[in-house]
Order: sequence, then structure tokens, then C-alpha cells
Amino acid sequence: MNRFPTTVMLAMMAISAISALELTVQNNCAFTTWLATTTNFQIDPLPDGTVQLNSGQRYVYNIPNQGWAGRFWPKTGCDSAGTNCNFGDSAPPCPANGCQPPADTKIEFNFPPQPPNQDSWYDISLVDGYSLPISITPRGINQGSCIPTNCDLSLAACPQDETNGLCDLRIIKNGETVACLAPCKKWYNYIFFKFIVILIII
Repeated sequence: MNRFPTTVMLAMMAISAISALELTVQNNCAFTTWLATTTNFQIDPLPDGTVQLNSGQRYVYNIPNQGWAGRFWPKTGCDSAGTNCNFGDSAPPCPANGCQPPADTKIEFNFPPQPPNQDSWYDISLVDGYSLPISITPRGINQGSCIPTNCDLSLAACPQDETNGLCDLRIIKNGETVACLAPCKKWYNYIFFKFIVILIII
């Protein structure tokens, strides 16, 4: 879908694909954020690890010529190593008390090997929920079928206090809503653990 320059904006953070083999990330938040990444099956990880981005700061990922596919997600309130975060530790390494719910806004990219014989593509995924707003804007003259993509949902609109608390989808840390869990993720976990408890009692 995208062989050409692209700009990705996270309403509080921003990501831009400057060329087919470069991905530039910019933090548009008023606070420091971290960007974590994981790869698709049988894809080598990028060497950058979790990247710290101060407000307004940019960072360039160099995409290997053999291509790359995976996802990025923002983290907040982390230590200098990008761990022990207020939110975003949804995949290992996780804090001692376990991983946090995976309600991160996720950005997914698929870059084919170079020179490309197929399109690149991207998307913003709210499959497990959302945290920071994100947008992606193609850049350059030849943009193919790529179009601007925006996910700017308010955490204040996250459902709460419905059906005796079952549908309270907010994730609250230190008295602040930091993310909104997808309903299926909340209901699956609730029903699964309730089922396990019933089996144990029986």
C-alpha cells in the first residue's frame, strides 16, 4: 500500500515514515514518552529496543533491506530504561507484579524486501483498546492508495460503571485514566476467570 513517504501522528505522539526504509518517530506530547516494538512471526527484531522520546523529539528507525513487519506502541511514566512504566508494560519485560493490560494504541507496519515487488501497508489497531491518540499521514508526491489515518478517541468517553462494573473499561493508574480496554478483552478475561473459579469451587 505504501512505498512512499508517510507521516504518522499520535495526537500526543507522532510517527513518520520518511522513506521506504526509514521510519521517523516524533513525540508531540507535552511529556516524555517511550516507544516499544515487537515483530511478527519469524521477523528479526529492530535493534533499537524501547526508545525514549522527550517532548518534540524525533527518532529514526532504519528498516532493513530484507523488509520488516511488526507493531509499535507508546509507553508513559517509565524509568530511564523504558521499563517500570505507569502504563505500556503490556509485553515482556514486565514489572515484578506482572504485565499490564494490553490496551495500548498500536501502530502496525509491513515493509516488503527491497526493491519492493509488493506494497507496504500500515494501520492503527484498537483491537485490545486504546491509550494515546495516533494519526498517520502519507507524505510525498506518489502515495499510491495510502490515505491519512487517524485514531483520536477520548479517554473521557471510555465506558464505565455499567452492569455492576463489568463494563467499566477504564484502566486507572494513580487516579488517572490511562487507557480504555476493548470490551471483548474485558469480557473474555472476566468470563474466563469466573469460569476457572467455578471449576475450582466444584
